[in-house]
Amino acid sequence: MKHLTFFILALFTLNCADDMSSYQGYNLNFRDKSYLETKHVGATCDNQCIYSSYAVSYNIQSKQYDCVEGPCVCVKEGDAYTLCSENPEPQDLWVQQTEPVPDNGQIDTTIPYYNQYDNRNHPYSTCQNTSIAMVLSFYQYRIHPDEIYTRWGKDMAQSPSGLNYVYSHYAANSSINTYTSASPEDLRNALAQGYIAIVHGYFTSYGHVLVVKSYDGQNYHVNDPAGKWSGCFKCGYNTGDYNGVTKYSRTSFENAVFTSNGSAYLPGWIHLIKRK
Repeated sequence: MKHLTFFILALFTLNCADDMSSYQGYNLNFRDKSYLETKHVGATCDNQCIYSSYAVSYNIQSKQYDCVEGPCVCVKEGDAYTLCSENPEPQDLWVQQTEPVPDNGQIDTTIPYYNQYDNRNHPYSTCQNTSIAMVLSFYQYRIHPDEIYTRWGKDMAQSPSGLNYVYSHYAANSSINTYTSASPEDLRNALAQGYIAIVHGYFTSYGHVLVVKSYDGQNYHVNDPAGKWSGCFKCGYNTGDYNGVTKYSRTSFENAVFTSNGSAYLPGWIHLIKRK
């Protein structure tokens, strides 16, 4: 029992060493941070819909869920009188897409890049804040990952619901939809429609978050806040390459995002983001 207690304490206090080659992402398996039943008021629950406590507090709608902030319901953003369904399939987004989409090559060259090791606060565990900052800086104005840390800390955005909530707090002219049962086809189709994605995956032993900008048929083009990944399941960052504006092969990338062990399929966690 004494040894077990020591092991648990060690696991929760684990810190990464001060070099990129030892970066392991989260201190715990990122899938253990799912909090799938956790919902936050203001986070998206459907296309153009959010969890609202206002609608319940003022007896406009009956409670559907227990959000962290109190009883809530999934309603149209800005319209508490219109109910929405929760957690649509990702296809629902691009089926509705009717406007011309921007050229993905242009997106690749214009999304600002931040490397998480430049962050003043917890550079070895702020990949999620850094990914959010890159996408927000593309859509509206420059925001540094440390600014996000100052308000939210490093843990809030590590879960799907938390990342959605943090991004939505800042987003003035873009919207984010989060899925925890996405397929590779879902991601590729969304990218083809001009969406930018933030994904969680086993790029390290415990998990890592990065930005996906496009797919060219063979490779995923990314902004990886930890630099260039070594390219194999859970193998981390041993390339010594600080520049994470790069591309990863379809097979290696999908093994990290959509499998549990490098081969057995597991639905992915993805956030799809577009301009409003």
